[in-house]
Formats: sequence, C-alpha cells, structure tokens
Amino acid sequence: MIAIFVFSSFSRLPAPLGGTSDLTIHGVVYGLLGILMVRALADGTWQGVNTKTLATAVLLTVFYGCTDEYHQSFVPGRVADIRDVIADTVGACSGAVTVWLWSIVFLGKREEM
Repeated sequence: MIAIFVFSSFSRLPAPLGGTSDLTIHGVVYGLLGILMVRALADGTWQGVNTKTLATAVLLTVFYGCTDEYHQSFVPGRVADIRDVIADTVGACSGAVTVWLWSIVFLGKREEM
C-alpha cells in the first residue's frame, strides 16, 4: 500500500515496459495487493481462506483503490479515473480467487462459496 501511495504521488510516472497499458498495471498491482490482503486476513494459514476472508479482502483492496484515486486527484498532472478503479477491482477479485483456488489445491478440499 505504501508503494502504491508513493507512485500515486508522482506527477509523471515512467513509461511502462513493452507498452503495457495503465489498466493492466493497475490490475496486476491490485491483484498482488488482493493476494496479500487475503493471506493477512487468513492469518497466513490456508485454513483461514474462506468466503468471508475473500469478501473482506476484496472490499478492503477496492476501498484502498478508491482512496488512491481520490489521492491522485490532488496530485498535479494526475486525475481520478473510474476505469482505474474498475481495473483495481478486477485485479483484487482475481488475486483473491487465485488464493482461494490455491487453498483448494493445498488443502484438497473445497468450501462452498
């Protein structure tokens, strides 16, 4: 979250490698944040990965994405963009579901969603 905040504070960001779109970068970064959020809320255990943990992690990650866009609205040369929030949401959901699927593989059982 600190890294996201710091990069959001820059008026100009370096050009993405290979022409990667800004929305893709948002999705990847918030996907990683979603993964970390699930693991933190699950106390670092696979048994703690459940629907409540996933929903909470996604909500917190998306909320942070919204606050980050609000923060960017005060940075010269930056704007708040709903498309970024949508990409953040897709990334957060993808990251959370990835951890959930991995927990199924790791535990060998499935909690009904």
